[in-house]
Amino acid sequence: MPSAMQSNPLPEHAEHVEAPAVSTPSDSNPLPSSAPSKPVSASNDLLIPAVGYVFWPLAVIALMGQNAKAKFHGAQALVWGLAMGLLYLPVMIVGGLLSIMIPILGMVFFLGYLALILGVPLYMAYQTFKGKDVLLPVIGQIVADKMGYKA
Repeated sequence: MPSAMQSNPLPEHAEHVEAPAVSTPSDSNPLPSSAPSKPVSASNDLLIPAVGYVFWPLAVIALMGQNAKAKFHGAQALVWGLAMGLLYLPVMIVGGLLSIMIPILGMVFFLGYLALILGVPLYMAYQTFKGKDVLLPVIGQIVADKMGYKA
């Protein structure tokens, strides 16, 4: 009669290796269905209004959203862009006259306006994308009051 020790065909020093698992169609999805979805950060909601400060016609898209902060920054960017557009012609006339009369003063005037129309929107876009509420002087408070937004 064979003993219990002799019934094992593997030698004592052999390692145990498991058979490869057979995959089923339900295993083909690498993420389980119960995996939590990735939360949307505030900066994703504020990307369009942030870009709207630099390219102000895009700020209209932010007004169509549901996020109150994005709507406020979209409205503020739109009012800023319209205000700079309305000031363009008077600034060019005054700057042109200053350039004829006192060239250095005309150049300083144009450079100041250029810094205003480029620097402020870039700063506002950066702050908005970070999620900070920065009100533009005069414009920001008017927009916040009209929208009922508390910054």
